Amino acid sequence: MLPLLFILAAAPAPAAAPSEDVEPALVFYFEAEGGKRVPVELDKPFNPAELGKSATLKLEPRRRFAYAGLQLDYPREWGFEADLDAQFASWTISGNDAKVVVQRYRGQKKLDQLHKNVVAEMQKAYGGKAKETPSTLAAAGRTLEGTRLEVDLAGVPIVQELYPVKSGADIVELIIQDAPKKSGEPSAERVKLEGLLKETLKLPAAK
Repeated sequence: MLPLLFILAAAPAPAAAPSEDVEPALVFYFEAEGGKRVPVELDKPFNPAELGKSATLKLEPRRRFAYAGLQLDYPREWGFEADLDAQFASWTISGNDAKVVVQRYRGQKKLDQLHKNVVAEMQKAYGGKAKETPSTLAAAGRTLEGTRLEVDLAGVPIVQELYPVKSGADIVELIIQDAPKKSGEPSAERVKLEGLLKETLKLPAAK
């Protein structure tokens, strides 16, 4: 599994609400007669009358991330990590080749400047060797504008796309990382992730 490559530009602060470091739950559902789906959560009651005479318990192939005002579905087998404090939070969702990182910067106002600072810190970590180009992400009925970084690390190609968005009084940086094939084509995980983002990504409301 490839490590995430980015700089956390934040000073230590008191711990944030503990609920935000909880991994999204697995989602179960009953498939009742006629194909009806009845979602259920572990340790929570539901109405058995909805099941009819018989039903089959199944497990959704996805989990749902819903922190920092942003929501997206991701493969249930991917890893989850959270690094939280009062002013800065980072969530990492990891496959073998692809990753999604959500960074929240509390109380920040200047979207473009913060984005430039994050990109500059990454370039610094790469010794200024990363190729930098504009990028876009079409999802949730919007087209986000961001920055694409391409760099070769010890023979391993790494591509990162960074998209800043306002989330209430905060700024959220959505980072998508991939280890593409040597031909330059995205990994299978990145292709799958792109489909999930187009289908499920919900962006935070700005104030």
